[in-house]
Amino acid sequence: MKNYWIIVLLIIGIFTVYEMKSEQKKMMQGLLEDYSNNNLPSIINFGSECPHCMELIPVLNKIKAEYKNIINVHYVNIDNNEELVDKFKVITVPTLIFLDKEGNELARYT
Repeated sequence: MKNYWIIVLLIIGIFTVYEMKSEQKKMMQGLLEDYSNNNLPSIINFGSECPHCMELIPVLNKIKAEYKNIINVHYVNIDNNEELVDKFKVITVPTLIFLDKEGNELARYT
């Protein structure tokens, strides 16, 4: 009976990981579409739960609200989005990457 529950828990775990990966891909596709389709420059904030990363979030949310038709602002949690971290070659957090409307990197601050 114990083996049955272990197998059930493993199956649930596999589906949970699959679902998380699927959500990460959707988020990554949405992010990539945002800065390539609507012709707006973007700021991408790569961070985690560190205090310095958390301090940036209210500031960037204010920028996002005030300039929503002028610039895209995105937050990427590095713990959940390895593909984006690799794509943008993020080494430390927080990292702010500024992209032009074509998606080309203009500046990077860490």
